[in-house]
Amino acid sequence: MWNRWKTTGEWLIPALALGLASGRILSELWAAQIDLPVWGAVVLTAVTLTLACLIVQGHRLAETW
Repeated sequence: MWNRWKTTGEWLIPALALGLASGRILSELWAAQIDLPVWGAVVLTAVTLTLACLIVQGHRLAETW
């Protein structure tokens, strides 16, 4: 069981870092240009988080950093 969590953490931590950081950056950029509501920023961050998980999932931790 520990091995399963270890392999999940190898791609999940970088995916969370990439998705949350890119979602925040895009939300701040778009909020400065248009009137982006809070729910719009949450949806945008969720989309970037999902894309980051799909992109990073097949790679080990050493490959992502």
